[in-house]
Amino acid sequence: NAHCRFAAAAIAPIVYNLAIIGGALFLAPTLGVTGLAIGVVAGSVAHLLVQLAPLRARGFRYSRAVDAADPEARTALKLMAPRALGMGASQITFVVATSLASTLGDGAISAFNIAFTLLQIPVGVIGVPLGVVVLPSLSREAAVGRIDEFAALMSRAIRLILFVMLPLTGITIVLRNELVGVLFGYSRFDDAALKLTADTLLTFLLGLTAHALIAVLARAFYARHDTRTPVAAAILAVVVNSSLAVAFAGPFGLPGLALAIALAAWLEALVLLVLLRRSLPELAFRPLLSLGLRSLAVALAGAAAAAGVAAGLTLVMGPDPSRGALIVRMIVVGTVWLLTSAAAAALLRIGELRAIIGLMLDLLRR
Repeated sequence: NAHCRFAAAAIAPIVYNLAIIGGALFLAPTLGVTGLAIGVVAGSVAHLLVQLAPLRARGFRYSRAVDAADPEARTALKLMAPRALGMGASQITFVVATSLASTLGDGAISAFNIAFTLLQIPVGVIGVPLGVVVLPSLSREAAVGRIDEFAALMSRAIRLILFVMLPLTGITIVLRNELVGVLFGYSRFDDAALKLTADTLLTFLLGLTAHALIAVLARAFYARHDTRTPVAAAILAVVVNSSLAVAFAGPFGLPGLALAIALAAWLEALVLLVLLRRSLPELAFRPLLSLGLRSLAVALAGAAAAAGVAAGLTLVMGPDPSRGALIVRMIVVGTVWLLTSAAAAALLRIGELRAIIGLMLDLLRR
């Protein structure tokens, strides 16, 4: 990543997941849950191995010694400790929510885990990769003191997240029932479990943009050798989330737990943004707010058009369509959403639209 080579790191989690799927398909039928565990271990090893050859090609040679006298080694260890604490804090959120979900009846944990996994797909496809890709450039600009370029790069990253994730939130909310139905409606899930999963996904999605923003905003602090601020924000989010989860679980059930996570994510994102703006006055806040409001308008317009078409197709296809009909409905509704969102973005003169179209055309040419 430091050399702006991201292919191996992108392939590694794919290999990891393929190994887990292989364990589920080929080992679990005979070994049970142990087969799944073997798949996870094999995937972890493969995750490392696929990156070693490209790493060696960049000139890296592994040494088992840690030179404590090296000031850069000491700096790395010092910066690593808060980061490790932050990773642990994020896991506490999931443990607390899962524990509370276990008190909400049969199938609650499965519905929670599935909804949370679906939430992580757009975060993992857009938010986290953008943060990973932008970090080397941010670090380089911070190291040489080009603060204006640093702020401009952060502004572009935040704007891209807002423009993409807000409309994506809208369409996913509209199609949440179809999405859950296509993926799980023909398994052992009954209608009540499907509805519970879709309702939980709905409240999870309210924090989708915030989760993606956190992945980018935290890198701005890492690039400036500040790993404490993101950890402090994450710990604050854990405390708030845990408190809200206990309060919401009773009256709202499983969707209440997801809502607590969404609200805590927005708190963490806003705290990081305010602290970044305070330490980086060059980051213009007003253009970000303007773009955020216009992107929200695009999201509402696209979601309204998609919801209208979805309602009409439901009347035509009936309340209990086949999987094929659900897929067709998702394609039609998604196409209407895409065209409406693009038209609204063009009308509101959002420059990121042209950049994304250019990127898509470039990918098609390649």
